[in-house]
Amino acid sequence: TFLARGISGYSNCLDVDRCILAGGIAQAGEFLMRMLRQELEPVLWRRDAETFVEFSELRAQMGLFGAGAVGAAQLED
Repeated sequence: TFLARGISGYSNCLDVDRCILAGGIAQAGEFLMRMLRQELEPVLWRRDAETFVEFSELRAQMGLFGAGAVGAAQLED
């Protein structure tokens, strides 16, 4: 899928620790997550798709900036 290609390119180029999905895409639920992880597994370098990609705990409850601020605060803990 295009989403898996985008995430893998982002991860492989920038060597990020994990990818958190939020907003409307997070409402798609576990069906999307299973498909996405299946597509990511063969193309991620040095990552396990099961632990690399996850939904935000807030899902679509906050706007872009609010969710980013909360996510950054959680990473500092």
